[in-house]
Amino acid sequence: MRRCPSEATLAALLEGDARAQADVSAHVRDCEDCRALVAQLVPYVPTNAEPLLAERYRLRSPLGRGAMGTVWDAYDLMLARPVAIKLIRAANAAAQARAYREAKTLARVDHPNVLPVYDVGEFVSDDGVDVFIVTERVDGESLCTWTRAQSPTSIIDAYLQAARGLAAAHAAGIIHRDVKPANLMRGRDGRVRVVDFGLAIDDPNADPGDGTTLRDASQIAGTPNYMAPEQRTGRRIDARVDQYGLALSLFEALTGRRGAANAHAAELAAGLSPAAHSVAAPIARALAFDPNRRFPSMLEFADALTLAVEHRPRPTPEAAATAHPHRRRVLAALAAAGLAA
Repeated sequence: MRRCPSEATLAALLEGDARAQADVSAHVRDCEDCRALVAQLVPYVPTNAEPLLAERYRLRSPLGRGAMGTVWDAYDLMLARPVAIKLIRAANAAAQARAYREAKTLARVDHPNVLPVYDVGEFVSDDGVDVFIVTERVDGESLCTWTRAQSPTSIIDAYLQAARGLAAAHAAGIIHRDVKPANLMRGRDGRVRVVDFGLAIDDPNADPGDGTTLRDASQIAGTPNYMAPEQRTGRRIDARVDQYGLALSLFEALTGRRGAANAHAAELAAGLSPAAHSVAAPIARALAFDPNRRFPSMLEFADALTLAVEHRPRPTPEAAATAHPHRRRVLAALAAAGLAA
C-alpha cells in the first residue's frame, strides 16, 4: 500500500497545489482513514475563484453544451478526484423529478462500458433550482475523432464495447435513443463508455418497477441523421432503435460515409475495405427498415459482428441443438478417462 500523505503534502493540498491533489486523489481511493481526513479539510481547500457546487465540487471549465444543459470538467474535493458534472436546467418541479429519474435510472446500469453516475443533487441558479449529475471524467475522446486514424479491426472492437454497454442498458430496461459517435467515448485506457443518456426512455417491453416513465416511447427525439425509421415518424419504439444507430455509426466510421436503411450486404461491402468485408452482412441486417428484420437484441448483433470478424459462420439453431449433446458426450468420455482437466 502507498504511504499516507505527509504533513507537507497535506499543506500543499491546502495551498491548491495540483501535484498534491493528484497524489492525494490516488491515495484516498484505497485508504479510508485518509479519505475521512481529506473530507475534514475540504472547507479549507482554496477554490482559486472557481465556482464551488454543493460545497464539494469545484467547477473548472465547460466541456460541452446541449439542449438540456452544460457538462463541466470538475474536481471532487471530498474524494480528491476529477469528475464530470452535468448541470441540467429544471424549470419546474416536473422537470426536476425527470432529471432525478434519469440519474436513478442510469445508476441501475453497472457496466464498464457505460458511464457511471457518482452523485446527484440540486443547486440554485438564476432560473431557480436546477439539478446536477456527477459522473466519471473520461480522459479521452469521442469516437467521432478517434476512429479517423484507426484500423478497421480497432474500430470494430471499439463499437463492440459500445454494443456491450448498450446491451447492459437494455437489460436494465433503458433505451438510449441517441446513439451516435459523439455519445461514445474512448478513454486512454482503451475502454469505450456510452455517455449522455439525456434522451433515454424506458423500454416499453420492460417494467420500470415504479410505475413511471422517463418519456413516452412514441415521442420523437434524437439526432435525425442517426435515427431509425420508426423513430423519425413517431411510431412506438423499442431497444432496436439503438441497434440501428450503432450500426449506422459503425459503417460511417469504417467508410467515412453514412449507410442507408434496407441497404443490401453486397452494397455495403462495396464501400468497406477488404479487412472489413465480413461485417457487411450483420451491419445490413441491423439497418433493416423493418425493426422485426433486425437482430432480436443488441447482444445478438454484437455476437454476429464477433463471428464475422473471426470469419466463422453463425451457427443455426438446429446446428447448435445437435452440437451440445455431442459436446457433452465428449466431455463425459474425457472425464471417464481422467483427462477432463
